[in-house]
Amino acid sequence: MIYEKQIALLKRVRDLTEKGKIKWVETETNDLYEANMNGQRAVIEFLYVEATNRAGADKQLIQIVFPGFNAFLACGTEGFDLVVEILDAGFESWKQSLANYGNYANDFLAELEQQ
Repeated sequence: MIYEKQIALLKRVRDLTEKGKIKWVETETNDLYEANMNGQRAVIEFLYVEATNRAGADKQLIQIVFPGFNAFLACGTEGFDLVVEILDAGFESWKQSLANYGNYANDFLAELEQQ
């Protein structure tokens, strides 16, 4: 029940962003986006997970907060993908990045197939 409500709310935010009703801005803080929703602050932030037995970290979680809503969404889930769609709707740089998603991996696999 909560899952369905979260997905419905995220779809509404995506749709309102596509219509220009919600305008997101990228902050000076890396991977943090904000919007003003009728005087209320909304935030999308990528959170990095680092394994203690290896170097490096990657974006594995997103936190999205807006009035009446707060969720942590894991990479590979429908909710995570919807937040990426929200950013895609709000930023040209996200559109370009998503259009190229998987190209390097596909090229790598094609090269393996040719061997």
